[in-house]
Amino acid sequence: MSFQDFYQHSIDDPNAFWAEQAKRIYWQQPFDQVLMVNRGLADINWVKGRDVDFTTLRQEYFDAEAPVTWLEYIYNKKLFTKTS
Repeated sequence: MSFQDFYQHSIDDPNAFWAEQAKRIYWQQPFDQVLMVNRGLADINWVKGRDVDFTTLRQEYFDAEAPVTWLEYIYNKKLFTKTS
């Protein structure tokens, strides 16, 4: 699939597109709906009420032996980073 096809799929059917992408991540509980649009693009909920299992995700996508560092920035946003 070319980038243009990938992009067009995200525009043509955003619910299916994002559900396909979300299935590539391990979730602690299965999700019923990945994209909930309440009032247009200004109010979108992504996989509302579900949690990502970062432990399993880390083992699948990163070096399982590398320590994990949680960085906390203003507004209490957390980033998952790999440290060597």
